[in-house]
Amino acid sequence: MDTGITGRKRGIRLQMLGRRAESSGFIRAARSRLICARISRLSAFRRARAILLYYPVRGEVDVLPLFRAALRAGKRVAFPRVQGARIVFHEVKSLFGLVPGAFGIPAPAPQRTRSAFDPGLIVVPGTAFSPLGDRLGYGGGYYDRALRRRTAPAVGAAFGFQVMGGLPGGKLDVRMDAVATEARMYFCGSAG
Repeated sequence: MDTGITGRKRGIRLQMLGRRAESSGFIRAARSRLICARISRLSAFRRARAILLYYPVRGEVDVLPLFRAALRAGKRVAFPRVQGARIVFHEVKSLFGLVPGAFGIPAPAPQRTRSAFDPGLIVVPGTAFSPLGDRLGYGGGYYDRALRRRTAPAVGAAFGFQVMGGLPGGKLDVRMDAVATEARMYFCGSAG
């Protein structure tokens, strides 16, 4: 990868992580509820029998209201666990079953077997997104590798300030089908 792109990505990550850290927990929580409401109104969410979520850390959009809504609607939900250089999703029926995983992120216990179901929607964290669905993660490529062979739409969950034009990308970066913010949805594919 071009070191110019790598440096630009690193700079954007630092800027966005700083902005997330500066915003108050109360404001993040209120905005997160709006974002979750937008995602829950998507036809892909309503039709899905199973969804893939993430456990929010470091000021990310809190998608745990989607977890509770999905369970109430009888959907299956899975969370990621880092295994080597990839993430594998495991079904979770209660947040009490999560344990500290890689990078200190709560994850399904290591002895759990991989969930055998096809999700209808994947909700993805990130440090920055573009209106066209480009995504900048934390730099490990875990989600890019996991999403490369997806059959379900992927929706990025982001605060409005995390959406920016001209996001640097490479051939291994995977685009989102939509990006949900507190103010609007950006449709970039099949997530409607």
